Amino acid sequence: MKTKITLLLLAFFMFVGNTYSQTGCEIKVEDCPPTISPKCADTLLDGVFGAYVTWTPPDFSIECAGGTGTGYDFTTNFDLPESQNDCWNYNFVQRTGTGGGRIRLFQSTGISGTPTSFTTPSFFMVASPIDCLIAFDSGSGNPLVCKVYLVLSDGTKVATPLATVNLTGDSSYTFTINPVTVGKPAGIYRLKYEFTGAGNNSDYIDILAIDAPLISTTCGGDINFYTVSTKNPGDFFPVGTTSVTYTATCNSCTPILTKPCTFDVVVNGVTASATTANASCGLSNGSITITATSSNATKTLQYNLNNAGWVNFSPASGVTTTITGLAPGSYSLNVKDYFTNNDSYCYILNPLTVVVGNTLDTTKPTITCPANIIKTADEGICGA
Repeated sequence: MKTKITLLLLAFFMFVGNTYSQTGCEIKVEDCPPTISPKCADTLLDGVFGAYVTWTPPDFSIECAGGTGTGYDFTTNFDLPESQNDCWNYNFVQRTGTGGGRIRLFQSTGISGTPTSFTTPSFFMVASPIDCLIAFDSGSGNPLVCKVYLVLSDGTKVATPLATVNLTGDSSYTFTINPVTVGKPAGIYRLKYEFTGAGNNSDYIDILAIDAPLISTTCGGDINFYTVSTKNPGDFFPVGTTSVTYTATCNSCTPILTKPCTFDVVVNGVTASATTANASCGLSNGSITITATSSNATKTLQYNLNNAGWVNFSPASGVTTTITGLAPGSYSLNVKDYFTNNDSYCYILNPLTVVVGNTLDTTKPTITCPANIIKTADEGICGA
């Protein structure tokens, strides 16, 4: 986790020529690429074989003028016209200022009987502490309480707050949030900040910072610094290699800066099908032919019939093999392949149940009599 440098964060939003801007900046990234071992496919989703894969996201921050970085994936000074931005929701707050911006509390319209609040765009939140910051300008001089809530995809606010921050004066307040503390897993959520106390419209929020990536670039256009990704931890990935890219953007830098972090997610997979040839007259002369597919470049497929032990395909590097000498009956068949990229075997999703049938000889016999034998139409009568 990066050190949070509050003074640097505040200095980042310098008012220059009627716009908030900073020069001499650099986007920093840690944990890129993240450590992700190849996974075995274990899920069939809408007919696609693959796996759910998670990782620790790379950690971006912006560093200016020789500092050590702000330490947050998302930072804004609310240059966000509430009438034009669908990514935020406002309740008794107003975006004010020219060039940059700030949030004026206890101002504008809202739902009667509800607290002053604003709701952020959606972020991907890990199931561990996430660093946050809020900069408060106390014009009223009265303390406020800020409660931070998790908002689900359907708009429902989780009743228990993620954090309670006591705003006692002009300062930047740091705290952590974790969806696990309110019974939720890692995932995509919004945050709702509610303010209560004897404040008035001379109270402002100047800066909001969250160490989590945004879900959509649609909500990043007016943000000073933010990170987005093409995929999120816990997403479903099909068998094969999928490229994932995180991109950090500094809109308040001159010039505007971007920095990517790209890595691959690899899912190994094995599938198999089987055909049979019946045994005849109950003899052990039936067979099963297995046809397998594997994402492995160098295949070393094996099968296991009725849990009797693993046997190599023949030929060893092939994808088809035939098991002979089988009596009529039902067989359980499993198939696996060894993958060197994760030093382990991957198996088919579920063992196959294969039935070898029994073909009876129903051909009527042909009887040939010697010339001196008289055949009659009567059953079982022969005469000389």
